[in-house]
Amino acid sequence: MIDWAALTHADGTAEDLPDLLRAADLDTITELIFPQGTLYPATVAAVPFLAEIVRTGPAARDEAAWLLGMIADPRHAYGVLREQARAALAAERLPLGDPDPAVRTAVAYATAQAGGPVAVLGDRFAIEDHPGVRASLHLALGHLDPVQASARFPFDGPAEERYAAGLALARAGTVLPAGAAIAITAAVDEGPELHYAWAPREPVEELVLPIPMSRLLGDERDALVPATAAPAVVPSPVAASTAGRSAVGASAAAEPPVVALVTALAASPVADTRRAAVFAVAERSRCDRSAPKILVPLVAALLDDPDPGVRDEVISTLRDCGPIAGRYRERIAAIAAHYPAPVPPGATPGRSGAAGRTAITSELRAVETLRWLGDPRWVELDPEPRHWDPRWIPYTPEALEAVRRRLPSHHHLADLIASWGPRAAAAVPDLIALLPETGFIAAAALARLGHAAPEALPHLWRLAHDGDIDAAAAVRRLTGDPRLLLSALVKTFRSEDGRRPGSGLAAILAASREPLVRPTTTVRPPLLDPGPDLLPAVPVARAHLTGECSRSQADRQLQILAAVVVTAATGDSTPVLPTLRALLVPRFPAVADAAELLADLAGPERPLLQRLDELLNGDRIIRSGSASDLIWVDESIRSRLEAVRQTVRR
Repeated sequence: MIDWAALTHADGTAEDLPDLLRAADLDTITELIFPQGTLYPATVAAVPFLAEIVRTGPAARDEAAWLLGMIADPRHAYGVLREQARAALAAERLPLGDPDPAVRTAVAYATAQAGGPVAVLGDRFAIEDHPGVRASLHLALGHLDPVQASARFPFDGPAEERYAAGLALARAGTVLPAGAAIAITAAVDEGPELHYAWAPREPVEELVLPIPMSRLLGDERDALVPATAAPAVVPSPVAASTAGRSAVGASAAAEPPVVALVTALAASPVADTRRAAVFAVAERSRCDRSAPKILVPLVAALLDDPDPGVRDEVISTLRDCGPIAGRYRERIAAIAAHYPAPVPPGATPGRSGAAGRTAITSELRAVETLRWLGDPRWVELDPEPRHWDPRWIPYTPEALEAVRRRLPSHHHLADLIASWGPRAAAAVPDLIALLPETGFIAAAALARLGHAAPEALPHLWRLAHDGDIDAAAAVRRLTGDPRLLLSALVKTFRSEDGRRPGSGLAAILAASREPLVRPTTTVRPPLLDPGPDLLPAVPVARAHLTGECSRSQADRQLQILAAVVVTAATGDSTPVLPTLRALLVPRFPAVADAAELLADLAGPERPLLQRLDELLNGDRIIRSGSASDLIWVDESIRSRLEAVRQTVRR
């Protein structure tokens, strides 16, 4: 006897669940025991009753079977109760031979998520003649018996069955039989439909990203192909005839399935399929570091596609997939040269929000790609600040020269110069010349470059009073008075009201309007000259040197700042080293700051080198943030960490 009142679901106690189960009210039941993939104690208890609905219910028997499978499926269910739910489902025997094909289709899925038995699924597959059920059985057997997936591939089967069999192969990572990629692509072209439980994403995404979303958001890793694998040769993507498509399939027989599939999908005669393949490559690249190098060249040839939607998708993918875009720099620059393009009817407004001025077009994406590549042509084409973060814009001498040329008419570029630090020292005269016109903007940039210009002192006082640490450090450097710097540091370390620093020009402007309780340190730790006059800030700084990595990003940045302050004040780096070592973690944008500081203070120590190896040899360091910028940010951090590693090894 189940004490339902002692169990819980999404709305509290589960006393109402027995009546709902008797009524087979699947919509309400799902909302209570499985909202957005969350499992509850009542979910596990309901499994036998849902199984009875599948076997004998008056209606909704297929819906109950789909729900049972999803409760045990890591693609859909989350939490520690999933294994209990799977065990409860495995104890049930569902009617795989039910007269209703809709029920058989759903039961095949649920049986796979319960772990089989494989023999029961195989026996049903041998006699099943309904295409939808066979499609579900292909996926079920591929899930439990991937070794035999290739032998089961139905080259002459209906589109739904061919697609499902291909998806089973892709998920298993099994080498495709010769010609299978072409058969799968032809099925995609026909628009196959699978139940959401089997395939929650679009058909092409499912093929190219055979990774559960829980893994994309978690710590597990997905290996695409060995790093030494060579990319496939891209055929002419648009003029592919039936014979040409067969040739692609034959050459793809020895390739990893995702390479063979992307090659075939990019050669589809259907523009929607080609466009979906390009989009899926970008999605895979965000979660798999090896994907851009291997997959982007397979779709880059579609820059010449006759369909404008496909061409636009290629530009967006190159914009999003990181440094691999450098291979196509001149093609991208040729497109960027037409920026700003006229705004087409119905186009998405540009990020500047100026209706009629800009839109998110291929030309804009091309300019953005040049910016990420450090190509100076972006400065001439579009120097306006479109919410780009200066921390990640690459420095090159050529880009600096282009920025200096535009600085007199585009003052916000001072923020970018400041982010490049001492490497941009050549721009100091330009910033000094801007002081009469821009005041605190140029003064703040000079402070962030580490240049204490006497002409900037009136503006630096104002910024320092508002809590800007770099400005206060510059005042100390010019006057020898540390009081403003000490005040800014103490307020920063003691702030408990939840306010966090901004970055760049926006933070400078905010500081000019109202004091910041926790002022910005912009793009890196501040440049603090060593000296005992900073000793009054040491006690409050030391409170952050816990030897452990703080949970919040802002508090981790404070830990780096604390390490700088304590070392500058005391000349002793020993107390700060454990905390800096603890900050060498993924998912921390300032991890390179911590690594650079640790290398400066500790030198070529083995723990640092080991941790750098782990970070650089692993998957993406950054996995959240703007989807369009994620790979570029990750690669920017990675390049700095690699430079630290090379320095330490020398």
